[in-house]
Amino acid sequence: MIFLIPPTGYLYFDNINLNGKVDKAKFAYNSGQMMQSASLLYQFTGQEKYLTDAQNIAKGCHNYFFQDYTPENGEPFKLLKKGDVWFIVVMLRGFIELYQADKNETYLDSFSKSLDYAWGHARDEKGLFNTDFNGKTQDNRRWLLTQAAMVEMYARLAAIK
Repeated sequence: MIFLIPPTGYLYFDNINLNGKVDKAKFAYNSGQMMQSASLLYQFTGQEKYLTDAQNIAKGCHNYFFQDYTPENGEPFKLLKKGDVWFIVVMLRGFIELYQADKNETYLDSFSKSLDYAWGHARDEKGLFNTDFNGKTQDNRRWLLTQAAMVEMYARLAAIK
């Protein structure tokens, strides 16, 4: 993983290949894992620089992987963007670890609202989840990884609240 310079949002690129070419894709698991690591380093060492790093990564993730969303007849909130849910669950682990350190509920609230909305709008007739939490697009197939990641996210948030 390659860290982006702060003006680009404190997110991580995906990888560097053997020829040194940087894959500039940004996935939730890359930044989420680094957020979790920085949070743990802060908890273990007490050094504020690690907490600051985790908080900056969290802001970047919240800005990049969530979108402003206003449902019909509802209040606006930050909704998770469509993506690989098994990557998103890794980002949630980072947000939870950060919450353990700073008790800022902002990011977990966005996750909770996204999952609540997905429950009512992003499931098919069998109860299986799509990857688009607003429910506007439907996936042609269902992945076990997606369903397992949803279960993990609901369980982790239930254990925190």
